[in-house]
Amino acid sequence: MEAVQFTGSHRQAKQLCKEMNDVFPREDNRWWAWDGNLRVLALDGWQIAKPGDWIVTGEEGDRYVVEKGKL
Repeated sequence: MEAVQFTGSHRQAKQLCKEMNDVFPREDNRWWAWDGNLRVLALDGWQIAKPGDWIVTGEEGDRYVVEKGKL
């Protein structure tokens, strides 16, 4: 398991989008929300990562969001 704290930077979001699209390809690649948040497709549906939240990657490449201060 791996976790990265989302800073809200465009550079980090772009890298995370590329990684997520490699695991869960999306034709439109719409992971990034222009409000500074990041959409994450988790096993139970869409989750939103806000700056400061953690994006956790499981052993199978699945991702989910853990709110800031709860990891």
